[in-house]
Order: sequence, then structure tokens, then C-alpha cells
Amino acid sequence: MKIAILGIKTYPAIAGADRVVEKLIENLENSNEFYLYLSSVDNKKRLSNKDNLHFIYLPTIPSKYLKAFVFFSLSTIHFLFKGKYDIAHIHNSDFGIFNFFIWLKRKTKIIATFHGNPYLRDKWGIIAKTYLKISEKFFIIFSDILTTVSESKIDEMPSSYKRKIIYIPNGIDNLEDFKFNDNCLDDNITEFNLEPFKYIVFACGRLDPTKGLHIILDAYSRIGVDLPLLIIGDFNHHKKYSKSILDKIKNDNRIFVYNKLLPKESLFKIIKHSKFFIFPSLIEAMSMMLLEVISLKVPVICSDIKENISIVGPNYKYLFKSNNVQSLIEKINELLSDPDIDTITSSLYENVKEKFDWKKIAFQYQNLYLKLNHSMDNIEK
Repeated sequence: MKIAILGIKTYPAIAGADRVVEKLIENLENSNEFYLYLSSVDNKKRLSNKDNLHFIYLPTIPSKYLKAFVFFSLSTIHFLFKGKYDIAHIHNSDFGIFNFFIWLKRKTKIIATFHGNPYLRDKWGIIAKTYLKISEKFFIIFSDILTTVSESKIDEMPSSYKRKIIYIPNGIDNLEDFKFNDNCLDDNITEFNLEPFKYIVFACGRLDPTKGLHIILDAYSRIGVDLPLLIIGDFNHHKKYSKSILDKIKNDNRIFVYNKLLPKESLFKIIKHSKFFIFPSLIEAMSMMLLEVISLKVPVICSDIKENISIVGPNYKYLFKSNNVQSLIEKINELLSDPDIDTITSSLYENVKEKFDWKKIAFQYQNLYLKLNHSMDNIEK
């Protein structure tokens, strides 16, 4: 089958849904031919086509509000006039407006995957949020199969759409083969003079208020812990919030900021060498970051939003009340004195690995591809 992948921007992935696509492709059948629509602006290096992977790089403009729109527009034009595919797998509902045009090319069946509700992110203004809500409607209406990485999305779906949505979660990496030197930190953070296993980490892709970093800082300012706090993420997406964060920490010499996106190998190495990780998100779909931290067997404290509970389970010891600074403080202090933390962390990894296996997840998508392709064969006959 020839499968077009739309709605993502990078490969190899930097963050978010792009990482999900990367892992799916690694685990899907090699008999598929994948055609990935990628942003030439966001990919520093263009990859040559190889085996069953084909890369289509298209330009865009460096604008927070129009960058994705322009890229998706050009992707759609290329798809309509040059693409000859059996299936279009579209990721992210902000592509939804363009689903209609893809749908017009009825020789191609559409599977559309939700990776969250972008209109809930504080980084967008009222006009952008209105556009994203309209885009979601198109995403739902003009698709043949709908899937979601977040189970709660099923309950959110208005009954008026009369559409079935299939829950297929994200998976957990097997990072046991990663080579980590216990005495060596990543070169990107050598300037901070951190010691292995003697610092705390918060990391995200693009920083905005829903990532909850301010909650960590409020908690950190009220506890007497000597462990440095390392913050990693792109600070260019929500400049007002980023400035408020930088202002808040400028007089605290325990806090270090690396405000760029890192390759996953570097990020994994930094997380692996940390004492523990804090994941305070207020909104998520199903976080690849949280899954990756667990796969590294690093202790993690996370907020008790539904999407996090779906990963760690309702009885996980280090869930704190979402958006509650005091609750986070209590969990930090508790973890620091917990003699069983290694056992808890290993047990969490084993449980999550069993529940969210990429091969099983890829098998579910492969079956959907076959179902769509079979229905297309019947139509043509």
C-alpha cells in the first residue's frame, strides 16, 4: 500500500505527534510505502529516499500563526496534483480544514488521528482558537476512519456527528539498549556543571502555560532542596509566558535553562542522568514525553490529569493534584526520602511496557489500513 503521511513536520521527529509517526513507521509492515510530507524549514537535514520511505519537503514561512497553514496548504496542493496513494494518514486536527480537499480525491481513503485539542492551548488567541475548532469539525466529517491517542476524546465527541472514534494509545520505547555512561553528561549542558543523578529535570517541546512549568517554580521556591533544577524546551512559542518564567528564576542560582529543542538522543541522556523528572502538564492528549521518561526508568512525579492516569494508573504513588503547588511539594519531599523509589520506578516501567507496546499498536493501524484498502478495492470493482 502507498500511504501518505500528512499533518506532521519533522522526521526524524523532534517532539509530539511527529515522534508517534516515527515509532509507528518503525513498527509497521515493510510492505507499505510511506510518503512523508515534511517542512523544509523544520528539518535541518533533508533525507534521501530509502527502502520504503519517501520524503517530500515543502517550504513555509517563519510565522507562529501562518507557518503551519502555509505548509499544510502546499502539502495539500502537492497531494492533489502529484500524489497517487491508496491511503492518507492525517495526524493532528489542525490539518482538518484541508481534509476536505484530500477527501475530494476519492481514490484515496483517509484515516485521521487526534493528538489532542490544540484550541485548549493558552498560546493561541481567540481567532486562532476559532479556526482550530472549525478545523476539528472538518477533521471529523471528512475522514473515513477516526482514531485518537487520548481515551477522553471519545467522551468529548458530540453525538450529533454520529461518528465512531477508535482509541489507539501511544507506545513506550524500549530504551534498554541505549548506551549511557554514568559518569558523563551530554555536551549541551556541560556549561551548567551539573553532577550525574544530582539534578531535577523538566522538559517539553514548545513551552506554554499548559505545560505547568510555573507550578514547578512555585513549589521549588518554597522548598529547601539543594538539587539544581534543569529546564529544557523551546521558549520562542509563547514569548509572554516565557518571559514571565525567565523573570521568575533570574535570581535563583539553583535553576538552569536550556531553551532549545534537543535531539532525542541528547534529551534521553540528560533525563537518564537526572535524580527525577517532574511532569506537571495541565493539558495533554497522551504524552510521549511521559512515556519516554518511564521507558528510561527514571523516577517521575506527574499531575493527576486523566491522560497521565491512563499511563501510570490511578494508584501510582507519585501523582500530584493538578495545578496544586502544595501537593507537588509534598510529593517532591516524599520521593527524596523514599527508600523504595527504584522498585516503584521499575514496576511502573514493566506495567507500562505491557500496556503500551508499539508492535501491538502498529498492528492495530495496519489492520485499519488493510480495511480501508479493501473497501477501496470493492468500490473500484
